[in-house]
Amino acid sequence: MNALKKWLTPLGLLILLAALVSFHLKGESQILFLLQESFPMAQITRGQGDVECYLIKEKEAASKRIYPSRPTGWGGPMVVAPVVDKNLALEEVVILKHRETPAFFDYVKTSGFLGQFQSKTHMDPLALQTDIDAVTGATITSRAITRGVREAMDQAAWELLGVKPTEKRAEIHFGFREALLLSLFGLTFVAVKKKWRKTRLPVLAASFLFLGLMTKSPVSVSNIAALLMGHGPTLSEHLFWWILVPGSLVFVALLGKNAWCGWLCPFGAIQEGILRTGGLKLSVPKPLQKPLKSAPKIVALAALLAAFISGNASRASVEPFATLFGLKGAPWQWYLVSFAIAGSFLIPRFWCRYFCPAGVCFTCAAKTKHQCRKLTKKGITSLSA
Repeated sequence: MNALKKWLTPLGLLILLAALVSFHLKGESQILFLLQESFPMAQITRGQGDVECYLIKEKEAASKRIYPSRPTGWGGPMVVAPVVDKNLALEEVVILKHRETPAFFDYVKTSGFLGQFQSKTHMDPLALQTDIDAVTGATITSRAITRGVREAMDQAAWELLGVKPTEKRAEIHFGFREALLLSLFGLTFVAVKKKWRKTRLPVLAASFLFLGLMTKSPVSVSNIAALLMGHGPTLSEHLFWWILVPGSLVFVALLGKNAWCGWLCPFGAIQEGILRTGGLKLSVPKPLQKPLKSAPKIVALAALLAAFISGNASRASVEPFATLFGLKGAPWQWYLVSFAIAGSFLIPRFWCRYFCPAGVCFTCAAKTKHQCRKLTKKGITSLSA
């Protein structure tokens, strides 16, 4: 039994690695197949020019053109298909494929966001905060779709009018949010190293206000899956995401301790608030303690496998973070929020201790420092021998 337990973790990591390698070797779905799904009654043919273009013919109507683009959203690459008429005006924008969190993407679709593009041409700016309004709470998805439409219209103008697209240099914008996030990391790093335990609660409260309420950006296992799959948003437009997700993992790895969960997690702050304002301190019965301690690893393994096998990081959205802070989610996700909050009234850090898959990822990252030290010592010992 002990030998089996010893090999369970390496086996789980090997399965995850195999699934991740399989994902990267697997090709993307063909555009023609996706178009046929969206336009089942239409005749679809590939254009003959150098620019990727597809002609859509529906019954007696005039042919329309689609110039697909592949911007990267919050969950990874998506396929945006603007439908252009003979006058080079947009009739509609169809999203052929996406990897966004379903609840947030449905919110974008039902908000009327895509309708803003109707009748616009390549002469319009097609830019957020200029002639297109972003959807509150889904800015990254809004920006990705807008960029995809702009790129597609540039290609249409190039093919049909000979107007060469203007080359835009990607600029990385470092602002207040990024500076505050780095400050939180820096303060936490120093406080943990210096053992300033009294600063933990103030830092946790600040993180709750900033990452939870202000930016609505806690780190989840779906973010980590997107990072491993290479589906993170563009660095130039979303520097904050890159500081937050890979930055938090590097932060705990350098520290050698999982300070994210104890010092910075907004959902952890909620659970501590519940504990300190009326929560009970019940203990889990001994027969259930071992199985429950193993539960987060099982959840993390299942969530990451679901993401890697499906090629969609949003399939790993098994945490209540986005639903609670973004106030959007499927019914089962709201049930999960209720379950996590109710459990926190009974058992301290209920979700963190027995279910959180992101915590497993952070714990693994924290252990890398110690593993590297062990390997270094073994190497030095073997060389000296």
